[in-house]
Amino acid sequence: NYSPGHSAIAGALNYVGNTLIEQKNYEEAKNYINESLMIYNAIGVGKNKERAACYASLALCARELGEKDSSLSNCKRAIEIGEDVYAKTPKILCILLSNHADTLEHFGLLEEALE
Repeated sequence: NYSPGHSAIAGALNYVGNTLIEQKNYEEAKNYINESLMIYNAIGVGKNKERAACYASLALCARELGEKDSSLSNCKRAIEIGEDVYAKTPKILCILLSNHADTLEHFGLLEEALE
């Protein structure tokens, strides 16, 4: 069982995952970020910003690995959570939407999405 005290562990795992993304080690990054997300999901309340960031990072990893369905699903999940937690911070919500557009474009789906 996880408690709010485990938030620091989840944050550290997420940090390692994002560092691996910078190193273009996407497969290993996914493992760390998924572990972080599992802890944030178990903690629940008050961790939606962190959860949205994890989903956005997982979307990027999946995109770079050519995993279209996973990338699009994670983008959408980040936006769903982000719409609630970033309502007062539209710039961050715009970043999540931009990431989704980049993913659609990467997989040749942007034109179709705009129709």
